[in-house]
Amino acid sequence: MPIIMLRNFSLFILIAFATAILVQAQDSSPVQVDKYTAAIKVACIGDSITAGFGAGRGNSWPDQLRKALGANWEVRNFGISGTTLMQRGDSPYQKQSAFKAAKDLNPDVVVIMLGTNDTKPQNWINFQRDFEADYKNMAGQFAELPGKPRIFVCYPPYIAQGGSWGINDPNTLAEIPVIDRVAKDMKLGIIDVHGELKNKDSLIPDKVHPNEKGQTVIARTVLQALTGYNGDFPPIVVLLASSEKGGMTWRYTTEKPVDNWFKVDFDASSWKEGKGGFGSPVSAGNLVRTEWKTADIWLRREFSLENKRLNRPRLWMRHDDGAEVYINGVLAARAGRFNEEYRDFDIRPDAAATLRLGRNVIAVHCRQTGGGQFIDAGLIDTRPVTSASKK
Repeated sequence: MPIIMLRNFSLFILIAFATAILVQAQDSSPVQVDKYTAAIKVACIGDSITAGFGAGRGNSWPDQLRKALGANWEVRNFGISGTTLMQRGDSPYQKQSAFKAAKDLNPDVVVIMLGTNDTKPQNWINFQRDFEADYKNMAGQFAELPGKPRIFVCYPPYIAQGGSWGINDPNTLAEIPVIDRVAKDMKLGIIDVHGELKNKDSLIPDKVHPNEKGQTVIARTVLQALTGYNGDFPPIVVLLASSEKGGMTWRYTTEKPVDNWFKVDFDASSWKEGKGGFGSPVSAGNLVRTEWKTADIWLRREFSLENKRLNRPRLWMRHDDGAEVYINGVLAARAGRFNEEYRDFDIRPDAAATLRLGRNVIAVHCRQTGGGQFIDAGLIDTRPVTSASKK
């Protein structure tokens, strides 16, 4: 009996020891924001996906991450198209000037998302044995910087439908256990970008590069790893609800009004009342609550703000076709062509500055030029995430 007890105790000690080693060997906890007295410098290391190829200017995941984190963080994009993590690959990242620039930044946080181009047959078949050592070499160079940065390594993004240019998901999957070993050996954080994009093929139109929405998935995943935040992305507060989830009442007219129709003191009491959105049910379905068939429509709506402390107010709008929006009589935004989904738009600073406690007015003009027909708008404020705040 004592022998059995001794064996059980020994097994318990072995399991506890192994668990402790595993916990100590990997650090995926959020960044401790309170320990920094200046803006937290984040270096985003990667290839064309990090650079934002296929997502449109300003929509890369580092761009979206920067907006979500706000002024207390300094997010820099060091993505270089075509680069490999392996130093004998066809375009090694460590040979790019961006690698030196990233180290010269002396970042507080490093996010590495490489490995996609390493999956190409000419790279993976010939040099896969180098992947682990080269990963440790790169992470080690960042770890030795004076700032002793927190380092997070990403599982490379999911590759859709067999991939392109030789880039493929089977070799990506083969890299993941190697990245796990690197993270455990070096006490690095892990970010599962691959898992978050898996089977979301529609977000990866060329099978490799995520579009804007795919980049949003990456940005949200990285944000959660850095801060612990798991709420809406980007973090927003609704200032003026659109009709996306329920019809909001507007004053409207389809007859050209006088020139001062968008001014705060304009009397729109003679205009009709209708619930948004406005347009053609054929093109916008059940989002259309008031049918609009003419070439032009003018809209006005009053709203009240209860809090003047705004961070980055944005227009939230779906339009088809071109639209112009005024806030308190000042041109806030012009949007050409059309947009088939609700999205946020920049507001001109002079218009944003007019937002005030109490009564405000938004005025919208939309012009139909052909095809689909729809207009609806609202206002949001994007709030930065500065600590581990949960939804």
